[in-house]
Formats: sequence, C-alpha cells, structure tokens
Amino acid sequence: MVSSELGLIPKGWNIRSIKDISDVTIGGDWGKEYFEEGLIPVICLRGTDLQALKESGYANSAPIRWIKESSLVKRQINECNILIGGSGIGPIGRSVYCDPSIKELYNIPIIYSNFCKRLETKRVQDAVYIESILERMYTAGDLKGFMGGTSVPNLDITSLTAHKIIVPPDHLLDEFVAMKKKYFLRKFSNENIKLASLRDTLLPKLMSGEIRVPCEEDAEKSKEAVNE
Repeated sequence: MVSSELGLIPKGWNIRSIKDISDVTIGGDWGKEYFEEGLIPVICLRGTDLQALKESGYANSAPIRWIKESSLVKRQINECNILIGGSGIGPIGRSVYCDPSIKELYNIPIIYSNFCKRLETKRVQDAVYIESILERMYTAGDLKGFMGGTSVPNLDITSLTAHKIIVPPDHLLDEFVAMKKKYFLRKFSNENIKLASLRDTLLPKLMSGEIRVPCEEDAEKSKEAVNE
C-alpha cells in the first residue's frame, strides 16, 4: 500500500477523476408517442427502466417512442456507454452499463430519455469499471451528495464526474471485466423474460385457487392410491 490524496491505495493503482476517462455525451430524446412521417420506433430507457434492468435484467415497461433517424445515430447505446438516472421518473443516480446483451432483449434499437445522463469511454474496460464504482456509490448512499433541486431532484453530473476514484492497472482491470461480462450475459438474457412471463401467468391462478401446489399430504394420498 502507498499513500495518496485518497489515503492508502494499492501500489500500482492510480487516482483519476471520472471525467478523466469518460465524457458526458448528448442529452436524451423523448421523441413522439405515436408514428409520424419520417420517424422510427425505438425503446427509450428512463430512470425507472434502469432500475428494472438492474434488478431483474429486463424492463418490460420501457416505452416505445418515435424519433428521427439522425437522433438515433447520436443516441443509440453501445458497449462503451453508461446510463445514469438524472432526474424525473425513477431513482436518481441508478446506473446501468450498456452491455451488448441488453440490445438482444428488444427487437428495435435502444436510446435513452432526457431523464437520463450518458457517459462514454474510449475503452470497454473503463465503462464497466466506472459503472461498478457508481453502483457501489449508489448502494452506499454516497450519490446523494451529488443531487440538487427541491421539488424535482436532479443529478449534478458535473460534480459527479469530477469525483476522484482509484483505478487498477490494466491486467487487473481486464480480469475484472472478464468476470463482469459473464455476469451481464446471464443477467440480460431471454431466460429472465421467460421466467417473468411464467410468473405473471401462474401467480394469478395460484392466488385464485385455479391451480395449487401439491403438499406433502397430497403426495401421501397419491402414494396410497397407487398402492391400492
């Protein structure tokens, strides 16, 4: 361990601000609710959809909006992107790394709304790592110090990106990202969609008594009937 402005850090690690390795990109687009000539359909992620993606691996309430193709070119997510809930609907500060597997969840392109902020890095490794730092900060409640506003809270993205973090050497970063990529592949998979659909189909029937889960007593009766 060696001394630094952030206290003791592992030897070989560096201190950098988030803005040193990422850029805040163009704001989101809310588009139109219905089709108009010259517009194309997209999934438009809001803060509340980032929360759903983080928790269950799928956001089934993410709205379809209609935007210009030129807007899609500027705002379509890629694997060097991080989305952060910035204001409005949904948890402020909730972040999601834009792993390519998220695109497989929907059959149309994905952009983000003007309620979200987007960070972009030059390397995939940096995007994965920064998002993991943001997630830890959110869970610990540290992101509350970067929020302002009264009636409608807003994320102070300028102050947040000035925040300094410790960054591991590339060989450790590569190992970390390799593990996270396996996690993302499982997290953002169609299996979660199928399980959610099965849950939504079976739960009402279980609650209404239309179907029931066999208990131990039912199993014993079944054995007795077979023996007879």
